Amino acid sequence: MKAMNRFHQASRTRRGGVLALSLVAVGVVAILSMTYLQLSANVTRRQVGAVDTKMSFYLAEAGLAESYSGLMVGHTGSVGTQEEPALHGDGLFWVKATPLDGDLIELESTGMAKSGKAVLSLVVRKGQTNVGALGIFSGSDLVVPNGAHIDGYDSSEGDYEAQAALNPELIQNARVGSNGNIVVNESLRGTTEVLGDVTPGPGGSVQVIGSPTITGTTESSAGPVELGSVQTPLVTLGSGVSQSAGAPLVVPAGTFGAEFLQLAADSEVILQGPLKLVVNDLTVGPGAELVFDTEYGEVEVFVADALELDPASVLTTAEDASQVTLNVAGTTPVVLDAAGSFHGLVFAPQATVTVAAGFELFGSVVAQTLALAPGAQMHYDEHLVESGAEDALPQVVSWRIVELPQGSPNSVGVDPFTILGVSPAALPLPFKAHEDQELEIVYLNTLLLPATYEGLESAFDWAQVRVVVFMRRSGGLLTGDLVKVAKCGGLSGTSG
Repeated sequence: MKAMNRFHQASRTRRGGVLALSLVAVGVVAILSMTYLQLSANVTRRQVGAVDTKMSFYLAEAGLAESYSGLMVGHTGSVGTQEEPALHGDGLFWVKATPLDGDLIELESTGMAKSGKAVLSLVVRKGQTNVGALGIFSGSDLVVPNGAHIDGYDSSEGDYEAQAALNPELIQNARVGSNGNIVVNESLRGTTEVLGDVTPGPGGSVQVIGSPTITGTTESSAGPVELGSVQTPLVTLGSGVSQSAGAPLVVPAGTFGAEFLQLAADSEVILQGPLKLVVNDLTVGPGAELVFDTEYGEVEVFVADALELDPASVLTTAEDASQVTLNVAGTTPVVLDAAGSFHGLVFAPQATVTVAAGFELFGSVVAQTLALAPGAQMHYDEHLVESGAEDALPQVVSWRIVELPQGSPNSVGVDPFTILGVSPAALPLPFKAHEDQELEIVYLNTLLLPATYEGLESAFDWAQVRVVVFMRRSGGLLTGDLVKVAKCGGLSGTSG
């Protein structure tokens, strides 16, 4: 009987041990399951957060693209606000534009999608006015004197002589303009020809004396042209350079500065592109030759004060006028008088420029006051429009990430509309979210009748616009091809 009791007691002990082991095993499995579920939830949260962050990053980039596109057509660069952001897809963005020193603008774009947020910054430099597209232009009244011949061609299509021989109409593309009145004069002693357009300033007129030839339009412009100033590169000026006759002096490619560059009689200086040369004074003496070697790049010369050319001096250039630029920043009068021909752009927005009869220009000359000598020969190069289009665009200076959270989101499923307290249905699309501005526009309406408008752009009905003739926003003036791009409501980088 005692043996039987011991057997039952041992059996119960074994069953209790097995039950304890089973309970331990179940507990371990439960703990592992909870750990796996927690790990899986964390992984899922991180994956969702990574996707949301990437979407926000793309939205912030879209904001920068929209803002940049706005700068191209005269907007300020600001798109939406945190209180009223721009709607794009399943997310939103807003861009704040802040002017910096000089002509720099910082664009800070914030993109939000679901639980993600990204902030990017882009610093751009405002585009420069394509002054080459102005042709033969004076900031004040202009007189085209007796015996002058002004026409226009395209150097990208071949040399001037070949185009003139092939078809006279190929060289009837002159652009002559001013911010004031224009007088075209012809007497019995000579023949005056302007084979192209003559465009006086707003409210100005073209006065014809005698019977000169004008093949283009003579309508006044819709608004004045702001010539601005010469954007001289920041460079330390070295000591002046005086070149005498003998072996030529070669200025290699790069960016250099000197107090002055003086070419004595019968001397030679070769400027090798790509080159930016900054001098206070540039003097080219009789028989001296200044060679613009543009085989490998453009040559730009910046003269802070005085440019003096002897009538017997020589400026040697290639036939593409877009590769040579003479910039005069000061107010000292300039006389363009040299032997032979010159292919390039002369820009003197603060000075009086006199073009002598012996200075045959292929390209463009833009000055505050332009004086043409009787018998002046000028050939506007249309290629300057195309080559200068890139300079008119904003230039990217720097890009950086301001904020890009890498951790897991606090709450999966919370969208930016809830966070900001806005309704998607009430938010504007990107191209309608640009900062409101004063708009001045001359256009042809849907009936092709001329019309004008001045006031806030938000109150203007773009649906009535068929063709934009002239447009100015308070953020900038549009000219040339940019007007074509900006018609029908402006240019949108992300939403068409």
